[in-house]
Amino acid sequence: MAGLSQPVDLALGLAPEAPERLTLPRFLEDVVERHASRIALRFEGADQSYAELAEEVRRLAAALYAAGIEVGDRVARATHAKVLEE
Repeated sequence: MAGLSQPVDLALGLAPEAPERLTLPRFLEDVVERHASRIALRFEGADQSYAELAEEVRRLAAALYAAGIEVGDRVARATHAKVLEE
């Protein structure tokens, strides 16, 4: 898998110059530090900034922790299906 590209190798922790393995939470925090107010998600006319997304992730992580979820446990997130009107 090594050799995909320098940014990809760095993100996956495969490049020799990578000081530490970049995890998804760390990646999100890095993006928030640089682009907090930029739009991360846009859905049905509603925008969510990277800072707002990170806060939602923190709340979800805290709820999972409080429920006893541990590293390595598998979880799923279900949302309401939108009913399309014809």
